[in-house]
Amino acid sequence: MKIGQTVRWTNYDTAIHNVVGSGLESDTLQQGDTFTFTFEEEGTYDYICTFHPWMEGTVIVEA
Repeated sequence: MKIGQTVRWTNYDTAIHNVVGSGLESDTLQQGDTFTFTFEEEGTYDYICTFHPWMEGTVIVEA
């Protein structure tokens, strides 16, 4: 993605989740909750759900 773009995570699950890592930290997301983050710097942003550490992802931001 490009610098200045925003990602929105939405919890469609019945379990709680969150987004944590590489400068990202959401509150606990209940079913239907969302978390948005605008990426202002180039880089690779790894993240996990601390409640379910096997749930992980990466956002790559380029100029």
